[in-house]
Amino acid sequence: MKSFNTVGLVIPCYNEAERLDVGKFISFLSGQDDIHIIFVNDGSKDHTIDVLKNIENVVPNQASVVDMEQNGGKAEAVRQGVLYALNHLPVHHIGFLDADLATTLEEMEQMVEFAQRNSYYQVVMGSRMTRIGANITRKFSRKVFSAVVGMMIQTVSQLPVNDTQCGAKLFSREIAEQIFADSFKSDWLFDVELLVRIRQTYGKNYATQRIYEYPLMQWINADGSKVGLKEIYRTPIMIAKIGLLYHLPIETMIEGMGSYFAMMSQSLSGVEMVEAL
Repeated sequence: MKSFNTVGLVIPCYNEAERLDVGKFISFLSGQDDIHIIFVNDGSKDHTIDVLKNIENVVPNQASVVDMEQNGGKAEAVRQGVLYALNHLPVHHIGFLDADLATTLEEMEQMVEFAQRNSYYQVVMGSRMTRIGANITRKFSRKVFSAVVGMMIQTVSQLPVNDTQCGAKLFSREIAEQIFADSFKSDWLFDVELLVRIRQTYGKNYATQRIYEYPLMQWINADGSKVGLKEIYRTPIMIAKIGLLYHLPIETMIEGMGSYFAMMSQSLSGVEMVEAL
């Protein structure tokens, strides 16, 4: 068992050798007693594993590396990192964030401190809420798309969550043991599955009371990705598939699909969406 850290943060990495800010991670971890980062190499084809091993060698008490020989996707990489933390570290909280640090390490540390001060909340989710005083940088098209997807997710999950897709989330150990035990059905929408699993395991009242959306002070989109027609049509189909796999009411999924396409057509036409991105 490594160290005495009480918080484990999982960072899934796929072909991140050139992008990973090694200096920033080492600098952050060198001053840490509470936080332990679990880097998961998701079957990378470049030398990501060597970069991660280097970080682990420099700060062995604050970093671990899980090496997946084959690419399993973000959902499985995060799950393997969580399972490692549960089995090898004496953590009270386990979370994950993206390797590009769109949510900064310092911002995540603030989330950790909030969760530790407010133990009533069993799940703390980063929320990219645009407001005065915060630096939340997202393309307008992404913002529109996220809002429309969010409405559908709210309908299907029956939970009033505003931002499910922010890559910064934190869970109590008890919750993590339950919701990460089994593989996910989806890769890139596994955040939705997390919410559905919490609701089905603990009930709607528990979920709405014990999940907290933490308003981030800074979030900057670093990948430069665009929303295309494929993503516009693929997303509701995948959410509906999740609903079927988790035996959610058919009428709820139909309502969610209807709301999605109605709002999408009102916001931007398919061609305008692609061109605006």
